[in-house]
Amino acid sequence: MYLDTDVLLALLKADDWLQDAVASATFDSPKTSVVTAIEIQLVMFDTWSRSDLATVVDDVRDEGVEVLTLTPEAFQAGADLLPAYAGLNVFDAVHVGQAITLGEPIVSTDTLYPNIDQIEQLDPRSL
Repeated sequence: MYLDTDVLLALLKADDWLQDAVASATFDSPKTSVVTAIEIQLVMFDTWSRSDLATVVDDVRDEGVEVLTLTPEAFQAGADLLPAYAGLNVFDAVHVGQAITLGEPIVSTDTLYPNIDQIEQLDPRSL
């Protein structure tokens, strides 16, 4: 299962709206991209200390989530979707591209993913 940023924020933040659902969810071989760590750093830049931002990858791994490098194939799979889905931002495209190349569902609450035919989305509140 490929974990999107919202799921990882729920694991890492002291308080998060999705925290209870994620804490009780079961993730089969969870993984994410190093790009997710960058997105977390951007989202939390004004909230966390620089020291906390610097350990995001280690913190994600400490949660039992494998952090994958971004391959050119995963990048391209996401980039190919950008023209077809106006609501897809660059980070979302990378996440979808990574999940597609892995052949795995994406675990997220993002409302855009169900509209993308190439990917299966699982809501962490239902796991």
